[in-house]
Amino acid sequence: MKLNHWILILIAGILISACQAGSLTPPISATGTIEPGATAGSSGSIGYASTAVSAGGSSQTAVVMPTSTVPAAPAGVDKVITSADQNRTITLKVGQRVMFFLDAIYTWQITSNNPAVLAPGTGSPMPAGAVGLFEALAPGNVSLSASGDPACRLSKPACMMPSILLEFNFIVK
Repeated sequence: MKLNHWILILIAGILISACQAGSLTPPISATGTIEPGATAGSSGSIGYASTAVSAGGSSQTAVVMPTSTVPAAPAGVDKVITSADQNRTITLKVGQRVMFFLDAIYTWQITSNNPAVLAPGTGSPMPAGAVGLFEALAPGNVSLSASGDPACRLSKPACMMPSILLEFNFIVK
């Protein structure tokens, strides 16, 4: 037991002396504008961004994950839904339409657990970056599940990035 105690003290001493010697990288400070790596049309962006940062005189690149700017609702659409709305309750009125803009690095499948209340919409063109349009048909509670598979899964060799599942809750009045 005492030998283990002394080994831990020795390791702690080595780590402390390494920190004091300045062997760790200084903190990174980022300045400038982050430009989006993927866009969802001219009204906003959804995807990943990178920016050059300065760290003690050396230049590094940091990846900021994910970025999202809420696009303006197209004509005939009452609400825009993004991944930031997951697990929130969104209230709609019968007849209102919602359009989904989700991360562009995934291909999306959106399903309603109660299509009598909130069903896939038709008649509106889908702008760039939009992945789904739904219309409130009747009062009630409904959940939509958005299953996202990474687009890189279709490449050869396929990537190992996992799929994701987002849940959106709605109350239609």
